[in-house]
Amino acid sequence: ARISVVFGDEPEEESKPELPAPSASEAGMQLCVNCGSSIPTPRLDMHRIVCGRHNTKCTRCARVFKIGSDEAARHWHCELCDIAGDVDDSAKHMHFYHTPVKCTCNPDRAAFASIVELAEHRRTVCAERLIECRFCHNIEPQGPASENAMDIMDGLCAHEVYCGSRTIECSKCKANVRIRQVQVHMKMHQMREQEARDNMVPCANKECNRERASNPLGLCATCFGPFYTGQHDPDNQKLLKRLTRALHAQLTRGCGNQLCRNPLCASGVRNSAPSTDSDAMTLSETAAATKMIPILKAYTPLCTGRQSTIDYASIELRLCTQSSQA
Repeated sequence: ARISVVFGDEPEEESKPELPAPSASEAGMQLCVNCGSSIPTPRLDMHRIVCGRHNTKCTRCARVFKIGSDEAARHWHCELCDIAGDVDDSAKHMHFYHTPVKCTCNPDRAAFASIVELAEHRRTVCAERLIECRFCHNIEPQGPASENAMDIMDGLCAHEVYCGSRTIECSKCKANVRIRQVQVHMKMHQMREQEARDNMVPCANKECNRERASNPLGLCATCFGPFYTGQHDPDNQKLLKRLTRALHAQLTRGCGNQLCRNPLCASGVRNSAPSTDSDAMTLSETAAATKMIPILKAYTPLCTGRQSTIDYASIELRLCTQSSQA
C-alpha cells in the first residue's frame, strides 16, 4: 500500500466548483411533446406512440390527463379569466368573481364587477363600514369619504370629522380647542415650555434648579422667600444682614436634613464625611466667617450703590432654603 504524507506548510488542494447537472439532451434524454416526460432517446419513438394513444394534454393549461378518465371529463376553464379547476367549481366561481352586485350604501352607484370587489369596497371606503371613533370611542358607520385635504391627511372619516369638530376647554390656556386638534394644541404648549426652559435664567443658589425671579439676590421665589420682609430697605443693607445670619446659621448649626450634601452647610459636611465624630466636623465661628466673606463681598456692590447688577453665576452661593432662618 502506498502512504502519502502531507506537510503543514504545503498549500491545501483547492475545492473544485460544482458543475451544473447535464440537461436531458446531454444525458441522452429527450422530452416528450405530449406529456413532457424525459425519455431516453432510443425509446422516444415508441413512447410517443403509446403516450398519444393513452394521454391527452389540455391546450390552455398544458395539464396531462388520461384519455376517457373522469378527471379529463370534469376539467374546466373559465371563459372570462384564467382560472381552471373542476367543473363543480364553475358555478361558485361565476357567482363570486363574475356576478355584478350593488352595495346597499349607495343604490345609485354602478354595480361592482364581482363580490370580491364589493368585499374590498366594504372593507375600505364603504359608508356603512363600522369603525371605532377615535374621539367618542363608539362603534359607528364611518360615513361617506371626505374630500377635504386636511381630513384626508389626518385620516378622518365623515363621522370622525363631525365628532372631532366639537370643542373643549384647554386645561392650560383655557382656550376652546376642537377635539381633533387637541394633540397639536398640546404639542404647541410643550414646545413653548421647552423653549422657556432653554432660555431660562437659573437661580443664583447653586443648590436650586428653578428660574430666577426679580430680586437683589438673584434667587428664585422659593429661595428668596425666607429673606423677604416688608420693611423699607432702599440700599439692601437689611437684606444683606439677613443673608449673613442665614449663612452663619447654616455653616455652624446646619439644616438638620440627613440627606443634605451641601458643602456650605454643617449638616451636609457631616453627612458627606466618612468620620463618625460629628463634633470634629462642626465649623468654628472663624471658619464659618472665612467661607462667608467671598459671598458677602460679591453682594456688597448692590448695597453701596456702586453697580446695579452683578454676575450671579460667579457667586458660589449654596442655601438649604427649606431650613434657612433669616
